[in-house]
Amino acid sequence: MSEEAALYARVSTENQELDTQVEKLKEWAEDEGYNAYLYKEKISGKDDDREQFQEMMQKVQGGGYDVVAVTKIDRFGRSTRHILQNIDQVEESGAAFVTTDQFLDTRDEQGLMGELMKQFLSMFADFERRMIRQRMEEGFRKAQEEGRVGNSRKFTASQVEELRNNYDRGWSYKQLHSWVKGKPDYPDDVAYDTVRNAVQG
Repeated sequence: MSEEAALYARVSTENQELDTQVEKLKEWAEDEGYNAYLYKEKISGKDDDREQFQEMMQKVQGGGYDVVAVTKIDRFGRSTRHILQNIDQVEESGAAFVTTDQFLDTRDEQGLMGELMKQFLSMFADFERRMIRQRMEEGFRKAQEEGRVGNSRKFTASQVEELRNNYDRGWSYKQLHSWVKGKPDYPDDVAYDTVRNAVQG
């Protein structure tokens, strides 16, 4: 019995084409002997409402697929940390993850190389986090010097980092906004747009 593969193709805007990704994914699945199920959408990776992605991941977590394939790793999330978290969810569900155009394949026969690539991504995610924190702290200090922060409705640099970390874990802006309102150490009456702007920087 053939194994099942979820193929995920995404572009960020409506005027971009999915044809190349779809063709490559279908060709890969045929060459590898998988029964393929295609998910495709035109939406930014930063958008929380990626319906096709969420539908696919729900089936993956339910054990519905043996492998998830994309052409390139940046199709699978909004940041390095988010991509790693998504890959972990796939593997925890018992499926493998493959990028057809890049050197990442976590299937058994390629397990060592796939693990090496994941370790590299993890190190890069840590570097990315440190750079973001440094930029936030520099920007916050500059804003303080210019008198643009300091009232009770502003977030501190560490609070912004916490918000971004939760966003990278998959939280929506709505969830973040509700969470902030229940935190005694955060500013009172923070607007939804204030939370979103803090995350987007």
